[in-house]
Amino acid sequence: MTLTHESRGDSDSRTVVYPVRLKGEGKTADVEIASPQSYERARAKAEELAKFTRFPLEDSTSGTVVTRASDALALSIRETAAQEGEDIQVPPAPQEMKSSASFGPGGSVSVEIPARRAGRASLLIALPPLAFSAFVFFSFFLSFLRDTSDGMPAAARIGIAAFIIVIFVALPPLAALAAILSGAKKNVRVTASVTGLVVETSGLFSKSKTELKAEDIEEFELAGAAREGSPSSMEEAINLAASESSYAARFGRGIRPGARRIRNSRAEKILFAILKTFAPFESYIVARTDARAVSFGRGLERDEVRYVHAILKKALVG
Repeated sequence: MTLTHESRGDSDSRTVVYPVRLKGEGKTADVEIASPQSYERARAKAEELAKFTRFPLEDSTSGTVVTRASDALALSIRETAAQEGEDIQVPPAPQEMKSSASFGPGGSVSVEIPARRAGRASLLIALPPLAFSAFVFFSFFLSFLRDTSDGMPAAARIGIAAFIIVIFVALPPLAALAAILSGAKKNVRVTASVTGLVVETSGLFSKSKTELKAEDIEEFELAGAAREGSPSSMEEAINLAASESSYAARFGRGIRPGARRIRNSRAEKILFAILKTFAPFESYIVARTDARAVSFGRGLERDEVRYVHAILKKALVG
């Protein structure tokens, strides 16, 4: 069984749905059974069908695939760890960490993750409104001020010019800047103990707090580049594609298994720099119950995310 999320509809009206599918084998196509608009209903349906068919459930709604056996769908991570006799090994803390961890009574752990800087990828958000404002200013606004042949009163011209400046020139880049800052300047505090997980986020314009009870947490997973075997960069992904046929199918056509690694040419260095800027391979952590999900850790290096994941999971499992 698989559970994913998709955006469906036309350009005027799009809806996010969560398709539940019976996964086909070989060339057999997947069979869609339901596509609720609510994740909670979709997850409940997928778990019900997985238990009935005794097939494992693959959930990729968090951006990474998490596979759970049909007989473990109702178990918390604490129950799963006890059932499997899991001994959570904490790796050594990286020498250079952006986050800071403090250990409290009863095995509780608190991790402070600093706000992310607005990276160069933010240019993707800022460039369109800046280009629009520049187009309005140079192609329309200046000619409007210079052309006085229409006999428009000076007061009216000044009023229209002020309206254009505020609405069409100043507002778009300011809105883009606010969006960039609200997304980047967020401090995250994560507290884990045998009672549960608390994730507090504070930014320039908003604050949020998510609480998950330990007995309800069914997934506490590494995601993105932090997963074991996942590429940590675009260059690593492409080089891996050259030697692994499964990755070749995912990352590009025409890459033969056993092909040589990508040459270290100047053009390729420039390409990888661009891809790293605008399409970074991020590491993060996802915690999920049947009703809620929360992710955190983006902006930290892979080894640091793995360390934070281990100490938090150890605190949750007890």
